[in-house]
Amino acid sequence: MWPYKKKIIPKKLHICMIAKNFPILGMTGTHSFLWPLARKIVGLGHSVSVISWKNSQGKTHLDQDGVRAYFLGHIYEKVSLKHFPALCHKQFLQLHKIHKLDIVHSIDKTGILIAKNKSRYKIPVIFDIEATAISQYLFLASLSQDNIRSFIKIHFNLLYRFVINFFRYDRELLKQASAVFVSSSLQRSILERYFFFPDYHTYLVPYGLDVQDFSLQPKPPLLQEKLLIPKQSKILLTISNMSELAGMQNLLKSFTKVAIQKPSTRLIIIGSGPNYNNIQRLILDLALGDHVLLMGQVPNLELMDYIALSDVFISLTPHSSGFDPNLINAMVQKKIVIGADINPISSLIKNNVNGFLTKPSDTNTLSKHLLASVFDTESTLTLRDKAQSTVHKLFDLNKMAQQTIDAYRNVLKKHPL
Repeated sequence: MWPYKKKIIPKKLHICMIAKNFPILGMTGTHSFLWPLARKIVGLGHSVSVISWKNSQGKTHLDQDGVRAYFLGHIYEKVSLKHFPALCHKQFLQLHKIHKLDIVHSIDKTGILIAKNKSRYKIPVIFDIEATAISQYLFLASLSQDNIRSFIKIHFNLLYRFVINFFRYDRELLKQASAVFVSSSLQRSILERYFFFPDYHTYLVPYGLDVQDFSLQPKPPLLQEKLLIPKQSKILLTISNMSELAGMQNLLKSFTKVAIQKPSTRLIIIGSGPNYNNIQRLILDLALGDHVLLMGQVPNLELMDYIALSDVFISLTPHSSGFDPNLINAMVQKKIVIGADINPISSLIKNNVNGFLTKPSDTNTLSKHLLASVFDTESTLTLRDKAQSTVHKLFDLNKMAQQTIDAYRNVLKKHPL
C-alpha cells in the first residue's frame, strides 16, 4: 500500500477571479466589493488575475494595485455576451499555461466550462451563491401573504421556477463546484436542505465594503435642488432591478399612508427593468406622482450622492452574493434601513435595534416602519447610531480578505487535484 502523500498548499496562491461585472470605479453598486477585495488579497502576498466582461472606462486590460484584469467584452468587441463563458475558458487556459493557477473563484456562473474540466486542469473551482437562482426563490417566498390563495399561487410559482432552474442550470453547476461561498446561514441551510449540496463544501464568507474608507457625508444641496425636493422633506430611497412587480407594488401601497400623514415626504426609486412602465402607471394610479421620483438607471459613481441625500434606505430584494453594498453604505451614513426578513441582510439587521425588518408582502408592518422612520425621535436616532457601529465592527477589509484566503486554503486541502 502506497503511503499517503500530503498535499502541500503553496504559501503564495495564484488566484483567478471571474465575474461578468467587476467594477474598477465607484464604491457603490453590485460587486463593488470585488476590486478592493482582490487588491487586499494581493497585499497579503498572493497573486490575483481577474477575467470580466466590460468596464466603464472601455479598457481591454488593467494592471493596477497588483491586480491584473482582462475585460473580454472590450478585447473581442464584435462578440456578444452569450459567448462570454467560452471566451472566459479560453482566457483561463492562456493564464494557466503562462503560470499555473491554484484556484478559480467564479462569482457568477460564467466559470462553468472551467469547472467541467477542473480534473483535467487540476484546479478547484469555487462558485458564489449568486451563480444559483436562490435569490429568486428567497424573493418569491417573501411575497407570500397570510391567505390560502396567495400561499398556493406563490408556492406554485416557486416550485415551477425551482424545477426549471434546477434542472436547466443549478444541478450541473453544483455538481461541478468544488465549493460554494455563501454570505448567510440561511443560504447555507437552503443549499444543503433543498439542493443537497454538502455542508462540508460550503463556506460562510461575508463580503462587504471596506467601511473604514467612508466618512459621514452631508446632504448634497445641489442634488436636492435639482430634484425639486423641499428642504424640510424626509427622503426615502430604494434601488430595484424591477424584475418583479409585486415587491414594488407593496412598497408603493405602504408608502401611500406616509404620503397622507406627512405629505412633504419623498420616495426616490432608482433602477430600470421589465416592469418600469408598470411601476410608472402604478405610481399614477395611487396618486403618488407628486411624492415619488422614478429616476431610472443612475451611474454607480452617482449612487453615493443619492444615499447621502436620503434619510431612509429600503432594501426588500434579496442579494445573493454578499450583502447589498448600497445598504452597507446607507448604514455607514447613519440612515435608517428597512430590509426583508428573508433577505441575507437579516443576519446583519436586528429589528428595532439597528434598523427595521419586515416581510415585503406585509404592507401594514411596512407602513408602520416607514412612518416610524420619517419622524425624528430618540429611538430613530439610536437606530442610526447602531446601524453605523454594526457595519464598522463587521466589515473590515483585512478581515474579509483573510477569511477569503482561509476558505481558499481549506478548499485546496479538501480537493487534492
